[in-house]
Amino acid sequence: MKTFHYIHHILKFSNQENSLKPSDLSIYMAIFHCWGLNNFKNPISISKREIMKTSKISSTATYHKAIKKLNFFGFITYQPTFHPYKFSQIFINNPETKRPEKNEIL
Repeated sequence: MKTFHYIHHILKFSNQENSLKPSDLSIYMAIFHCWGLNNFKNPISISKREIMKTSKISSTATYHKAIKKLNFFGFITYQPTFHPYKFSQIFINNPETKRPEKNEIL
């Protein structure tokens, strides 16, 4: 498993497009950490509270915006749950997948 490849890819994309903010990268790194704890197996079950704590993000709006952006750009596939006692599912996507064009950016 080339975990460095995933991190390098998102940082390279971030530098080229200027569309990902530090908070987005922080959320991604927290999700990536959870993925590693899950032995790099998809999907992972995440707790918004734990991801926010790990990423040092305190705003729920910032969290949701970052998740939406990471999902849009294809870094993750987010499957939310609206049940208060169930965790959402996240798939970490292969970094070689196609990204949206500039005119499609949020």
